[in-house]
Amino acid sequence: MRFVDDLAGAIFDIFKFIVRSISYLLAGMIIVAVPMYMIAWVFGLFQYSYQGDASLKIPINMCWTATK
Repeated sequence: MRFVDDLAGAIFDIFKFIVRSISYLLAGMIIVAVPMYMIAWVFGLFQYSYQGDASLKIPINMCWTATK
């Protein structure tokens, strides 16, 4: 009976370790991903959208060459 109790305790410890590891991984992903998504969402709000003439759409890296 002692062997069965030790085996059951070992199996319980292994499953507890696996569940705790997955929980920490998911919590870390949530803690990192939610603020990162919110920051990207806020920056997305500030992007300028062109609604006028198509000729106004000048890429940023072309601005210096277009003005000179």
